[in-house]
Amino acid sequence: MEIQNLFSGEEILTQSNKSIVTLTTHRIRYNNSESGSAHIVSMLLENLSSIEVNYKSNPVVLALGVIIAVCGIIMSNNTHDTSIAIAGLAIGAVLILYYFRSRKHIISIASNGGAKIQFETGGMKRDAVIEFINKIETAKHKRSRNRCNLKTHKSERSDHPAFFLTLDYYSPVLIFRLTSQFFCN
Repeated sequence: MEIQNLFSGEEILTQSNKSIVTLTTHRIRYNNSESGSAHIVSMLLENLSSIEVNYKSNPVVLALGVIIAVCGIIMSNNTHDTSIAIAGLAIGAVLILYYFRSRKHIISIASNGGAKIQFETGGMKRDAVIEFINKIETAKHKRSRNRCNLKTHKSERSDHPAFFLTLDYYSPVLIFRLTSQFFCN
């Protein structure tokens, strides 16, 4: 995300390699373009509903690789033919390598009824993934607290015990919203 595209008072908190995922004080944006295609998803932090980390692997490939390698060794001992052992070990090694290369962590960030941001972590360690999630949650919490503080100034409160009228300034269009005064407390 480029600095000239930021809202007033918005700051970049963190960015991924190649700036594919950008977290700011107001939103999170996914911007990926490769081989003739582009995918952009942007969501305001107040609309963020969940973050999921999913680990995908195919353990069947790993098991198959180990079984083929062991079978190749056993068959070569029975037939005294080393070419069977070499073939079994080679095929088993290829399958085991494929298993380790195909494992991936996928982070999925969902908004309230809107689009999802999904991306592979690309070699990030588990601690770095958790730190990234913590940064998103902290930014959302701070954003929510700031918005609540703006809405609950005494000048905006009504004497009515349940509701007051607020203006939401984060939207390009001013929206009047009837809000419970106890919502942010």
